[in-house]
Formats: sequence, structure tokens, C-alpha cells
Amino acid sequence: METIEYKGFTIEIGIDEFPEDPRENDNLGNMYCLHKRYDLGDKHSFTLEDLRRMPTKADVISLPLYLYDHSGITMSTKPYSCPWDSGQVGIIMVSHDEIKKEFSRTRLSTDLIKQVKRTLAFEVKEYDLFIQGQIYYFKVFDTKGNEVESCYNFFGEKGCTEEAKAAVDYIVSQKEEKDGQQSDRMEHFISAVETVTTR
Repeated sequence: METIEYKGFTIEIGIDEFPEDPRENDNLGNMYCLHKRYDLGDKHSFTLEDLRRMPTKADVISLPLYLYDHSGITMSTKPYSCPWDSGQVGIIMVSHDEIKKEFSRTRLSTDLIKQVKRTLAFEVKEYDLFIQGQIYYFKVFDTKGNEVESCYNFFGEKGCTEEAKAAVDYIVSQKEEKDGQQSDRMEHFISAVETVTTR
């Protein structure tokens, strides 16, 4: 857990102990893995031969999935340099029909295919942070120690810290706006009183 002092508030950054599995979200890709010890990706009933055949089909776009297993696990679409503790565990793929439906297209352009591959790679990166346990939360406390804001399920510490600071910025801006309105009302009140007393 880390604490940050920011604009008069204390931000607490920590590991989310009950994160949501990103594979339970509405993903573009289907992540199919086979491993002896780990239950990875989406649920399926494919065999190793099924997974080997999928990338060669003309009507799918796929990326390979590699796992590095050493004092924890991490996943990537590119192979790792260590041949003993790593290897391909599956694929992430999406059919042409699914892409056309998702993007409301009748055909696949080169730019769309590139976009799809970027999206698949992003989904793998999110899942990698999840299996590494790098999902964070933040809490914001005022000077009296009262919790004034919190949010969970952030993928990566940097993004969590940025969102926490943005939350403090919003709280400060709202306070300044409220103080400004109160100041304006006080000035109007004083002006009205002065007008009455000078008559």
C-alpha cells in the first residue's frame, strides 16, 4: 500500500484483493488456453488440435498467447526469451462475422484488421495485469481522516494514481466553486445591508 499527499488530501493506493476477471466483460476476442496447472482465458471444450487449426482458418483473426511461469505468471502475444519457463498456451481470436457485427461492416478493410489486432492485444494486456495481481484501488481522505472518495478495479498502478489525483482535482474544484458562490452571496448580502443603512 502507498500513500500520497496531494492538494491537502491523502491518497491511498493498494492492491484490489477482489478484482473482476476481465474475461467476464464484453470482449471482442475469444481467449482459448490449455494448461496443466492453470485455468486461463475463456471457458471452452477445444482440444489441442482444435486450437492448432484455428489460426489457419481464413475467416478468423488471431494472435498467439505465450505464458511465462517463474515466481508468478505473465502472458503476452509475443514469445519470451526463456524456453524452459515459457511457451505458447493458446490463442485469442475473433471471426470475421463477429467483427462485421461488432463494427457494423460488410467487409474487412486493412485498417479495420489492424484495429482488431490492437484490440486483441489490449485485451491480453489487461488479462496479463489481472493474472499478475496488478489490479489496484484508491481511497481519498480529507485532513480529518474521513474517506471522501474511492474506486476499485484499476488495471495498473499508474492509471489508478492518475484517476485518484483527478478525483481530488474534482473535489477541490467543486469546493472552490461552492466557496465562490458563498462569497458572492455574502457580497450581495453586505451590499444590500449597506444600501438599506445608507438610506
